[in-house]
Amino acid sequence: GKQLSANVRSIGGSYGYSVQDIRRANMAGVPLEQRKANAARKANDQLTNSIAWFGDDTHGLQGLLYNANVTKAAATNGGWLSATADHIIQDVNVAIGNMISTTKGVETPDTVAIATKQFAHISSTPRTTGTDTTILEFLRRVWPGINFISVPEFEALAIVPSTGLAGPTDVMLIYRRSPDKLTLEIPQPYEQFPAQERNLNFVVPTHSRTGGVIVYYPLSVSVIDGLEV
Repeated sequence: GKQLSANVRSIGGSYGYSVQDIRRANMAGVPLEQRKANAARKANDQLTNSIAWFGDDTHGLQGLLYNANVTKAAATNGGWLSATADHIIQDVNVAIGNMISTTKGVETPDTVAIATKQFAHISSTPRTTGTDTTILEFLRRVWPGINFISVPEFEALAIVPSTGLAGPTDVMLIYRRSPDKLTLEIPQPYEQFPAQERNLNFVVPTHSRTGGVIVYYPLSVSVIDGLEV
């Protein structure tokens, strides 16, 4: 084998209050407004989530969907919103089957994450005419050990994973949800520092560190694109 490394980068932010904010809160006998602190935490979490899925090329961080260790392929049929139920089922079966057969059963997925639009479609579309069994219910029956979930970030990706060309494209992700297979590295969880006085304001710095996503077993994760119309 050979040694590989991953970058770790800091995510910094801040929020603050003026002297007048503090005086008004003291006069009214109410705590300082929490919304600024919540907004700072939300901004940190949103950026961490974006890096987890898409990475950050500027800072050398890998996300999951474009990770070098992830198998990427186009759907056999694609265009799920206009495809037949049989074609959609075939796309899922082929993707899952390829992972199992390629690894001779060593890698077996337990999660299929699908773009929200396509997930809603298979959740409400009958498997065949005259039945109340949906495509999703049928897939869950065929693959009882797999959890099918919806992920909004999987819609309208700017770059097609399998080709590297411009999108947009919708995708599904097939993988085993285990830290033995992949991890989102956060060596420093979100933290807040004591308020710092700056002129007539008190600023609270925030900080966290992330190393992006590391995939330890390349054949344990597959991204399938081309689900859009």
